[in-house]
Amino acid sequence: MSLRVPLALLAVSLVPALAVREPTASVPLLDHPGGHSVEVTVDGWLTEPFLVDTAATVTVVPEAMAAALGLAPGDGAPTRAVQGLTATVRLPVVTLPSLRIGGREVRDVEAVVLPGGSGSLLGLNVLRPLGARVDLGARALDLPGRGVVEELRDGVVAAARARGAPDR
Repeated sequence: MSLRVPLALLAVSLVPALAVREPTASVPLLDHPGGHSVEVTVDGWLTEPFLVDTAATVTVVPEAMAAALGLAPGDGAPTRAVQGLTATVRLPVVTLPSLRIGGREVRDVEAVVLPGGSGSLLGLNVLRPLGARVDLGARALDLPGRGVVEELRDGVVAAARARGAPDR
């Protein structure tokens, strides 16, 4: 017994899915020493400005923020090599439970902790999964789509929940 589906019915069911465009959130860029920042909510409760740094591969948080989140790295914590302007240094790594920007959320975000630092920055490990685009003319960070993007620590991005696809 074979299952026959009229071609017209199949086409009607596929076309709406192909034609849907996901909305874009425009998050205002704030003036920040050295560039522009956006308001970011960490772990659902701590809202701070993060410098948008399209040249940084990883997100950076100051030691005080990590401590406030209960994530202060101790002795023997994993580290990551980070290239600064003048040298490469090894900094402790923590996993932030979530970052929320303009209605979009990234979970399980790897961040390096800057000892004694006073500011946070969003690196490509957050900006890329969000599909973020900086629009200096509109003074906005554009974030296409909606929902949750999960950033896996090995650098692979799974956006299944953002697109409504089932988890694998």
